[in-house]
Amino acid sequence: MAPIGEAYFPPLDRCFSGELQLLSWKSTYVALTQLGEESDNGSLKRHLTDPQTIDLLARSFSPYSTPTSQTKSSFETKTSAINVTPSAHALYDIKQIQEDTLWLSKETKIDEVSALRIVVLEWQTRSAALLLRGSPGDQVISSKEGRGAIQFQTSFFDPGSSLLAKSSLLGDASPSLEEDGARRQRLLETYLSERRYILKTSEYITFAALCHTDEGYGKAADQGQDRSVLLEVVGGSILSAWSLEESAKGTRKSVVVDAVEALRARFEALEKGSGWLQGEGVQEEIEFAWARNQLVEAIHIMRIVLNLLESSSKIMKAPAILSWFRLMNECGFFESVQLPLPTLQGQFDIPLQSLAALVSLAILQPWKALDLLMQSSTAAASMTNPAEVGPYILSSAAVNEINDILMGVAPLRVPSPAVLAWGIIMQTLRETALNTRELREVRQSLRAADRYGAADSSDTDGGDRPSGTSLASLRRRSSTGSDTSQQSTLLEEIYDTVAIAGIDGDPIFYLANNAVGGNKVFDFMEAVSVQYCTPYGFEHGGKPGQKMRALFLELIRASLRSIEYMPALIKTTIAVITGSERYWDALDRPIDLTRTAPTAIFLRDSVLRPQLFLQAAARFPYESQPFLNFCRALAFDNNGRDGMEHAIFSILDGLDTFTCPMPVEFLAYRNVRTQEESDHIELTDVLTFTIGPPTEKSMALSLKPSKRPQTSAENNQSVRSHEIPSGTQGEIQNDSKPFIVAWNQEHSGLNYIGKVLQCASNVDDLHKNSSDSTFSLDIVGDIISLITSLLSSVVRGSSLGQISNDTIEMAQTILGSASDGLDRNQDIVSVIFDIFERELFRNRKTSEDVEYVEILVQCIHFTYALLPLMPDRVWPFLGRSGLLGIGRDESQLTAVVTTQELTLGRYDFLLGCIRLYDGLVEDAVAHVVSRKTPTKAVARFSNVNSPGAGASQTAMERVLLSFTRMMIEVFESIINWKFLERLDRMEINSWLCSIFNRVVGYCFDVNDIPDLSQKLTRTLAPSAEYIIDVFLSSSSNDVTVLPFLHILGEGITTPTTTLPTRHVQYWTAQVKEVLSLASTLIRVNQLLQLPPSYLEDQMFKAASVLAKVYAAHESYKLPVGDLFDALVRSAAATGQQPPSLLGHL
Repeated sequence: MAPIGEAYFPPLDRCFSGELQLLSWKSTYVALTQLGEESDNGSLKRHLTDPQTIDLLARSFSPYSTPTSQTKSSFETKTSAINVTPSAHALYDIKQIQEDTLWLSKETKIDEVSALRIVVLEWQTRSAALLLRGSPGDQVISSKEGRGAIQFQTSFFDPGSSLLAKSSLLGDASPSLEEDGARRQRLLETYLSERRYILKTSEYITFAALCHTDEGYGKAADQGQDRSVLLEVVGGSILSAWSLEESAKGTRKSVVVDAVEALRARFEALEKGSGWLQGEGVQEEIEFAWARNQLVEAIHIMRIVLNLLESSSKIMKAPAILSWFRLMNECGFFESVQLPLPTLQGQFDIPLQSLAALVSLAILQPWKALDLLMQSSTAAASMTNPAEVGPYILSSAAVNEINDILMGVAPLRVPSPAVLAWGIIMQTLRETALNTRELREVRQSLRAADRYGAADSSDTDGGDRPSGTSLASLRRRSSTGSDTSQQSTLLEEIYDTVAIAGIDGDPIFYLANNAVGGNKVFDFMEAVSVQYCTPYGFEHGGKPGQKMRALFLELIRASLRSIEYMPALIKTTIAVITGSERYWDALDRPIDLTRTAPTAIFLRDSVLRPQLFLQAAARFPYESQPFLNFCRALAFDNNGRDGMEHAIFSILDGLDTFTCPMPVEFLAYRNVRTQEESDHIELTDVLTFTIGPPTEKSMALSLKPSKRPQTSAENNQSVRSHEIPSGTQGEIQNDSKPFIVAWNQEHSGLNYIGKVLQCASNVDDLHKNSSDSTFSLDIVGDIISLITSLLSSVVRGSSLGQISNDTIEMAQTILGSASDGLDRNQDIVSVIFDIFERELFRNRKTSEDVEYVEILVQCIHFTYALLPLMPDRVWPFLGRSGLLGIGRDESQLTAVVTTQELTLGRYDFLLGCIRLYDGLVEDAVAHVVSRKTPTKAVARFSNVNSPGAGASQTAMERVLLSFTRMMIEVFESIINWKFLERLDRMEINSWLCSIFNRVVGYCFDVNDIPDLSQKLTRTLAPSAEYIIDVFLSSSSNDVTVLPFLHILGEGITTPTTTLPTRHVQYWTAQVKEVLSLASTLIRVNQLLQLPPSYLEDQMFKAASVLAKVYAAHESYKLPVGDLFDALVRSAAATGQQPPSLLGHL
């Protein structure tokens, strides 16, 4: 145990006097992840660099030592009268603290000094806990006073409300924490929290340190350079105490073995129970908290192991890998976890099963094992090392035991990735061993033939003996390779033992068939990528999730030795590449982290790219969706950096095959290259493929001879076509008619999909063509999404996010390629806008809502991506679009949300419009100077040096004001909406508060001119004035205040889980944003010298709620303090008697 440092545990007298505060591990983690550089990090740095802190983080699997006589002596010294003076008037009771320490040490079996720190930490946070447990009756009285006649019976202030019921901290106003039972329950809860957050902090810091080996990671750190260096230093110290390999002398075990032992101890303890507070009424409650803590700790331990394995360049040794698979075999890979408490059943299935699969795959390291097998093909059996020394794959005993375990669990779903990987390893082992054996047998046959020939020659020559030189040469030749060519190799012996121990039939086929059969492994990898890797791996800019998905990508790469191109494999690969990232998630991800993203790995790989992506390209447009989805997934991160100069655009714009079905009567070809096995044909006439709106009796994609005259009906339908010249050769892909032919023709895929979109814009109802491979809703949506991804990639690749002329030129090239085959009076932008308008006004049916809303969402994404590149196209379109309905009776934005999204409970379209509103606000500010220059007419896609210079200020003001009015209506009414995912409401609230805050800030932070129309940001003036009129009204309108109070109520019930998800992120984000908005509005009210607003009055009356929010989460402290400061300053500035803040508290 490291010596106790003052930064980790200061002297007790300084803690009790308030001079120093103990830093809990929860506060440490929150400070690392959520507090920015503007906060004071001196105490955090001292805490993390303390030797005792580093020692605890390095021993995070079991951080606290057991009691000893030495720890008892240290405890007595630390609490002695010479160090802590007893006083009847002190806020602490040293005798009670000593008793509680000894009780906690005995109950939890930890050393007395660690128990003392937990007891002091509980004493230090007791006031906050009492505040959060405060009397609900007081809240109801205060809220009723603030709301006048309206009763808050259904709000968070009511003790019977849903929000209070979900909060363990608010659900019980008694007993007092000063009572022994309640206080000791709090001590146990604090102990569990400290254990949990030690593990989580260790996981977070070590992952950051491991990632620092990747070039450019420090630049992408959100917390800045100082925080990045701190993580690297502390993480390096922790990692130096860990090792994946056992030391040669056995003085230090592998960290994997330690982790497995820690996991086993927790799972065994779950069956026995904690044994805490026996016979007391709260035992069931504390037992639930303890059992939940065991599972969460197990998840963090597996995450740490996974992080270490992902960064390891060495193959695991047998003891470590066997310990892991033995444990997983005993637990059934968590396939059907049976927990002692039914209330916990199913809560942690996703993380437990996902990590069991990921660690099992990572610990096998199939890609490294395959390389080692190839290198060891000639190793002699006598060269094998004991199981504890060499790599596991060269240990016969280890290979046999792993094989037995994975053969036994092969029918299960969770271990299917490991089973597939093991099958690939065993297949390579068999091929290598049998090839080696065959070569040895051939050499032995040749050697025997040589000897027989030599003996026969000797007899023929009358028994002449060879000369001495010849005899010596023969002896050298016989001795050469005698040990290696006549004895079995190591891999042969390993394979022989595995084959003997296997079940009836081929064990390798059994493994592969169980994994791949019914697409089990593909479905499972897709589910883990979508449900676990992305939602639970968003920290560090999403890098944990990316690295986990990269493991699956490596498995797919290895499986291509045996598995051919198939739909299930393509679908899974795309899911592994993208995870469950939405467009906005990918857009907000740090740019530098894309270097090691699965997309970057895929594009650079010499196996994945040709066997999957280029294969999909060769099948386009006959099979459009796989290729479009690949391009969309890969284009977003292909921003032209690292030598990959927009590879997706280059491939799309220069396809070398055009694959399509041929009509049965098609005869305009002749056979060529008949000597080859495949069927090749050559066109004897020009073929024109008609791409046009489908009729009742024709396909959307049809073939007609070029000499047939077009009818007037075809001309009226704006027929688009693709021509293949005479003499073009192609390869028939199938054996029966209609033939599918891959023509060897270079063409632009962008040009083709542009034509498809224009034809789709002329289709009255895309839903009727859902079975059509060309004009289905999915295809049209995928095309729009692909163009959006290409444009977003260009913007993300620009230096520091600045839109340069080169960026605009690249975007124009992309849009120009997609527009080349369109009508002269249209381009791809106008085509997509036409589709958007058509879908906005379409008569919708309930059964079709989801598909059509998705098309609208894709069009909104496209508009957002186009905004920074061509704002002069976006602003006028929005001014005349039915989306906002400016000058019309109804906005289609309101219509779509109220008639469809409210019914479905999903708000992707609304969120897209909110992000577009945010982009418009930022564009109005970013180009405020360039728009002062004279507007000049420009041709389509011509070079525009000043983006946005041609947009009308009046039109911009109307667009922004319309958005502002609608979004305030959303903010005021969203409390009562139906949501399938609570996260959606929190995300919407967070963005709306942020945008309102920035609109007001941009107008009032520039200078002190009271007339907003005279300011540089006057475009935002009408919107800012409307926000002020609504929220700073003096009338007692509860509708405008209720959203603030509701979000603050949710802030009190902020979850304290250490399992990071988007849910927690947006929960805290919405609270911080609403606090910041309230502070800004109150300060603006003071600046404009307006009478006190109803919002300000309610904030005073909700002071006790704000105090609870302050205590609920570390990240709320600064914004709550800022709001209190604004309230006090505003009250002091009025000529009236200011309200008493202390009185309301």
